[in-house]
Amino acid sequence: MEISQLRLLVVEDNEVSRSVLVSMLDGLGVRAVYPYESAEKAVGFMAEQGYKVHMILCDWQMPGMTGIEFLRRIRQTKNDIPFVMITGNTDAESVQAAVANGVSAYITKPYQPKDLANKLSALTKKIRGHTD
Repeated sequence: MEISQLRLLVVEDNEVSRSVLVSMLDGLGVRAVYPYESAEKAVGFMAEQGYKVHMILCDWQMPGMTGIEFLRRIRQTKNDIPFVMITGNTDAESVQAAVANGVSAYITKPYQPKDLANKLSALTKKIRGHTD
């Protein structure tokens, strides 16, 4: 699968950060991006769409349901969707919590388009058509 074929869910509460991320994805050729400002809204989208996204990019610290709580929720239902946590939390405790809950990869803020491209490329190689 090519990066341009990905269907990505983006969950980021900060409007500017969300817009920048969507713009970076567009610059990488990703055409199907579903941006949401809260994990609660993203949960609704996932349920309505039957979990038919290839990957989730999610901020860690958000009001309401946090990124780690959203990760737990996703792993209860759809265990194989690559989940990329976008965070400034790089302390050992945070990393261990994310790994214990099934995070696929980290992107540390601030990040550059090449960092994003490298993570997407690595995870895209692991996707084996688990959605239609």
